[in-house]
Order: sequence, then C-alpha cells, then structure tokens
Amino acid sequence: MARGRMLNRQLAQCVQLAMLKNDTHRLLFVMAIPHLDRDGRMTGNPRVFRATACPMLDHIDDATVTAAFDDLKEQGLVEFYADERGQQVYSSPGFVRQQQGMRYDREAASRFGPPPWARKPPKGGAKGPNNSGPTPEHGGLGPDFSNPPESRNSGPTPEESGHTPGGLRLKGMEIKVKSNPTEIPSRASNRIPRAQDMPPNAISGARASDRDQSNLEGTLITRDWQPEPDVYRWAAEDRSADLPPQVTEFLIGRFIDYWMARPGPGAYRRDWNAQFRTYCRMYRDDHPSAPRASKNDSVDTEKLPPPKHPSLARIEAELQTKQEAPDNSELMATISRVGVAESEGR
Repeated sequence: MARGRMLNRQLAQCVQLAMLKNDTHRLLFVMAIPHLDRDGRMTGNPRVFRATACPMLDHIDDATVTAAFDDLKEQGLVEFYADERGQQVYSSPGFVRQQQGMRYDREAASRFGPPPWARKPPKGGAKGPNNSGPTPEHGGLGPDFSNPPESRNSGPTPEESGHTPGGLRLKGMEIKVKSNPTEIPSRASNRIPRAQDMPPNAISGARASDRDQSNLEGTLITRDWQPEPDVYRWAAEDRSADLPPQVTEFLIGRFIDYWMARPGPGAYRRDWNAQFRTYCRMYRDDHPSAPRASKNDSVDTEKLPPPKHPSLARIEAELQTKQEAPDNSELMATISRVGVAESEGR
C-alpha cells in the first residue's frame, strides 16, 4: 500500500460530508483515507479501525467509531460489508475517482474481498468491448470477481502467439479467421486489453449507481408526498416548532424539492414524517421571529423568510459557537499613546 493518498479539494464542496452530524465523524473519515488500499478498502472492525486511523487520540473510543460508521453509511460516503472470509470491510465508493494519479498495477492486492454485489456473476455471460464476442483471456465467462486482477492468467495476445493464413492459434485452440491476413491491423491498434490494464472500477463494478437499489434502506420521496395529519398538530403544539398550519404548508414544497434533488443513497429515508419534523425544528431555530401558533400571529407566506439549507444552517451554528471576542488591548494602548503625544506636541 502507498505511504499516503491524495486529498482532493472537491471534499470542500461535498454536501454529504457537510451533512455529517459532527466534526469528529468528518475527522475520522479524512484520517481513514491514507490507510485505504488500492480498492479503497480497510478494516471495518471499530477497534482495529481506531488503532489504525487514530491511535494517538485517547478521546476516540469504540462507541464513537461505531456512531461515525452509522453516520457515514447513512450519508452514502462509506459502505460496510463482510467479505467471503467473514472480515468486516470499510469501503469508500468514491476512492478511485479521487485518486486519479494512483498506479493501480504497482500496489499490493487488497487483503479484503470484493463486496457481495461485485461477486455476483454477470447475467447471460459478459462479452468484450462493442459486443465483439468473448476475449481470449476470459473465454466468454466475463471478469472473474473471486480473484484479484493481478492473479489472473490473461493468456497471450494474438500477436504474441502468432498467426497463420488459415487461422489464429492460442494455447492449442485454433480460431478461424475469415478476413485476409494482409489486412490485420498493427500491433498497437490490435492489442487486446488485459485485466491488469483495466481501471479498478471496471473490474470490481462497485459504483453506487450500478448497485441493486433494493439493498438500500428506506424509500425515496415523491412529488405528491404529504405529511400525516398528526404532523400539522405536532408542529402547532410542540414548543420546538410552534408553527401555524400555513407555515407548515409553506415548508412542505421546499422540503420535497430538496430531497428530490439530492443524489445517491443519501436520498433514502425510513421515516419521512420524522425527517420533516426535524426540518420544522431547524426552521424555528434559524427564524425565531417567524409567526407562532401559540400567539395566533397572522401569516403572510410571501413575507416569510426562506428556510436555509440544512447543512448551511448547521455550519453557521458551529461557527457562531467557535467565535471569540477579539483582543483589542494592544490597539487601544497604541491609540492612547498617540493621543498623549499629539496633546504634548501642541
């Protein structure tokens, strides 16, 4: 494994990273990146993970790591599974895209097996590029997900085995070629790509967009979603929200647009009514002067302040708690000395 990994600046604009519950979870996610192998995997055992990623942080315990794992899984930043040997695996789906300069073929093979969805054989057999039929190294069976890429015997290329006017011979197998041998392309253009030269995501197939959506927990929100009637009553009676029905109705449209536009597994929720109640509490925290149901305030939806993005509101709250009063003692002392000097000069 390499001594380090690249920290892509795109993490600064990652909404999923900003949606994590606290900075400790963000810290553990970033500190794990240098320890990922070439397939973006490392141990998913909380105790071993803590000893590997942050051995010098005494305030991080197993419970904190477990809570961070749940938060990372909910936001779709990390996946967890058990490989064929029963090992707990921590896998980062976006790792390969972020490490653009990584030399995949020069690093040691991962000691963790691929995820279950990558171990399934392709349906109906896999053909080569552009549906041109089976390649010599795969024999029509498609990529072998059970072994690492470097351990597969891809076989010789057509140029390495030679050709004859009557056909092409590979390891005792003869394939008839109907075309004129004089029209065979050059070595550079006719080379068949080997498994070692293929990008990692083409071998493992572990992208989030290609996985079976039935494995994800929860459901996606729909355009015609409406909260249950009890939610309106809760919003008006609960002190953490205290919102009139008109304001609650005003928030529903923005709530639906936000979750419909959110990509990836992070858009799935198990209880949309509970998620909307959280949204109402955040709106009250951000806009304490908004109309209240307990005071029977008049409501004009055109003048209501728009709700902030959930991640932006949380980040602003964290910045406000970290702000400290500036130390102006030196500046005031300098001003006083300048004032005394000017009065003496007069």
